[in-house]
Amino acid sequence: MRIEIDGSPINKPAYAKNLSVGKFAEYVANADEYNPHDSWISGWGGKYMPESPTDLKMFRKVATDPALPEYGVSIIKTGPYNRDTAVLYSAQSIAGRLADELVEQGEYLEMVPTKEFHNPKSPWPIYRDRSDDVKDAFPCLPHLHKGMVVFRGDVDEVTGVWGGTVYVDGDVNEVIHNQSGIIYVRGDVYNLTDTKKAITIVGGKIHNFSQRRNSSGGLGLEVTPSPYIFVSEQIENKKAAEFELGSQRQGGRKLFIEIPPSAYIVSRELLRDWMPEEVKQKAINLCRIRVSAYLEEGLMNRVNKLNTPEDFANFATSVMYGPIEGYTSGYHASPGAIDAD
Repeated sequence: MRIEIDGSPINKPAYAKNLSVGKFAEYVANADEYNPHDSWISGWGGKYMPESPTDLKMFRKVATDPALPEYGVSIIKTGPYNRDTAVLYSAQSIAGRLADELVEQGEYLEMVPTKEFHNPKSPWPIYRDRSDDVKDAFPCLPHLHKGMVVFRGDVDEVTGVWGGTVYVDGDVNEVIHNQSGIIYVRGDVYNLTDTKKAITIVGGKIHNFSQRRNSSGGLGLEVTPSPYIFVSEQIENKKAAEFELGSQRQGGRKLFIEIPPSAYIVSRELLRDWMPEEVKQKAINLCRIRVSAYLEEGLMNRVNKLNTPEDFANFATSVMYGPIEGYTSGYHASPGAIDAD
């Protein structure tokens, strides 16, 4: 499904004409919270709940409107041109949910800007090129769980990927706080931060890399990175001193893994110009190569059965980083303790 981000105004029904575009966008984004058999709206997606019976009545009208999908598309199409940041946050939620629904039909969401992004009104920093001149970039892509989003252009931030696939046909300012799934960037990534276990593939260059060494909250536990970072040249960690042996360690524990800065280096020809339809399979193939370089031969029978990004994320947590992850997750796996069958 292709949606052109053209800055067109949001399509509101006549009964909601007195609602601000931001409030209307929030109602559309949170319509999945509506339950006709329960007057209490529990989650509200992190947004503000209706504050009065009148607000709740309006929310019910929006949530049960047959034209709800059309309203959602119009919120995505308006892009970052509206000053109300509630529209941007709502568009993320709506587009992510739409992408997750489309995957059930064997489709993906393609977002295509048809208007320049001059001075987007966004809470995120503006992407800058090497000359330090402001360059147009879309603020942030949708949060994903299982769908696929293809974006034709530069992106300021890719975050909140818990599964699925993000394909950026351009550059990205920052890739940060992604749990799992696949992120493919055809151009450059200027800042790669806190990779968790996401599969990150960059056809261009990763300019800066930063991964926390210790957990938050003062416990000082080692934070394990994603082993699935693929690029054609080694990356620089802008906090490299934090990763020297013995630095910031608690209790003199032995480190069981090589801490970044690191990436798995692949020839540029293997990473450039992937098509959206082939990203998942090519990413899985790279992960198998990466894991086989780390593990003893006996574990490859298990590795060959891994078929999804989530499979590889769980494998990295339980097997590759088991001794360290066990401090916070309650288990103490190790490669030697895993049954090769």
